[in-house]
Amino acid sequence: MRTDGVLVSEAIGADIDDGFSVAALLGGRRLILANPARGELRVRDVAQRVVSTIAIPQAELHSVEVFLEGRTLAICTQEENHSRLTLCRSTGQVIRHLTLPPLACWGVARERSAAIAYIPSTQQLFVLDLRYGRIQARHPAPFEVDEIFLDPKGERCILAGFRPGQTQGSVLEVPLHAVLRGALADAEQSPESSEMVEEDAAKTFSGLPPSEVVQVDEQTEIPVQPPPDVVFRAPSRPHTPAFADGGAEGQDARRQLLGQALCHAALLVERLLIQHRALGLLPSLTEEPDALDAMVVSETDVAVILRGFRSLSAELNGTWPGPTLPQDPNSEQLAASRARLRDLLDDPGVARMGLACAVRVFELSEIAIDLLVLAAAAEWDLRFGRLFGFLNNDIGQQRLLLGQLVLLAQRTAPGLDETAIDRVRRELLRPGLLVAGDIPQLPVARQMVHLNAHLSELIVTALPDSIVSGKSWDKLRWQPEAKEAIRSALHRELHRVRIARC
Repeated sequence: MRTDGVLVSEAIGADIDDGFSVAALLGGRRLILANPARGELRVRDVAQRVVSTIAIPQAELHSVEVFLEGRTLAICTQEENHSRLTLCRSTGQVIRHLTLPPLACWGVARERSAAIAYIPSTQQLFVLDLRYGRIQARHPAPFEVDEIFLDPKGERCILAGFRPGQTQGSVLEVPLHAVLRGALADAEQSPESSEMVEEDAAKTFSGLPPSEVVQVDEQTEIPVQPPPDVVFRAPSRPHTPAFADGGAEGQDARRQLLGQALCHAALLVERLLIQHRALGLLPSLTEEPDALDAMVVSETDVAVILRGFRSLSAELNGTWPGPTLPQDPNSEQLAASRARLRDLLDDPGVARMGLACAVRVFELSEIAIDLLVLAAAAEWDLRFGRLFGFLNNDIGQQRLLLGQLVLLAQRTAPGLDETAIDRVRRELLRPGLLVAGDIPQLPVARQMVHLNAHLSELIVTALPDSIVSGKSWDKLRWQPEAKEAIRSALHRELHRVRIARC
């Protein structure tokens, strides 16, 4: 029915008679109808069409929130001793469930996946990341909260409720980052926040016009805490300035080396992107990108992954006529970039650079240089962190994964390539140039890899002559086994000294 009283459609009449009730408006002339007793949610078009059906727990329906432009629903049901949040697409595909203590109210930022819930049993505010199903923070609430509102962009939060021992209701507006930090007490004193005190608790949530609400006068001076004094600490050891000497030619050579290393790393990221899409590790390109595509493994992705294993099996049996992976269109450019990088590493003007010294001392192969440069790029350039976050389907994982290193090191079809795994371990992990994470809950291939902390400081630094001008490693007349033992012993000793200094 329109606002002027004209009946547009009676499409939902049968659903209402069947025990369904309107739970939310989805937009685009669509309604969300719920029947908790049957454990069913329907997305209904006014054109007498059921768009999708969603299974929900057979429990009391608390609320349904719509966000990300109507593509995603967050359904809250109250069960016996907990609240369950079900995140799903409007098409009916369930993404994940999140279990919380019984909540009283909650709010969602409609343009993001952030939410805040109030738990009365513990009198805490839970900050939720609905996209990944995580509780980001939990902090004491300033009072008993009855209503929560988040602005669409998730920048500010409004809490409404009653303070202990008071009959007048309060409405507190604070920045969301204050709730994340648990600094609500400080935020109440901040000029960024404001509080409205109602004259009567019964009028607080009765639709009182804003003009009748008693607000703090804008001219009232709000005490602002002065910023803390900035304390500068002297470094524990003298700082070696990068590129401090070598003349103009040497500085130009080192600048070219770092620039070429970053450009080379970008080409390697492009190759990883092509491989990830071909293997089903990233969602396929669509005309209308979805913010939740990275979270959901679609049937297309599953088909691509399984087709890759069939191709690998056929290649191992000698019956597959073509390559498993598509040809990298940048392969020639990557080869030219690799040759250019190698020439710059051999330039006498960069002999004192930490990157050049590491390549020379550890006798790194071309593939190992690729992987080392790619890992170093994330340490010194913020753009690569976002690129890795995209490749990893998680913006919080802004480093390379061990499986990605192995994938780049492979010369054959993707699979358990013993040669590639051994190359990564022997040339990069065992000498201590790269360090892999050790999180038991994650598969080995999902462990994040980063530069050795000491190497990350030296890789863009001009080392002293006393280190560079010594006897080169390749001139020592020892067997490879002896060199390997010395490498390991030196790495352990350097690690021990570093810990002692800390």
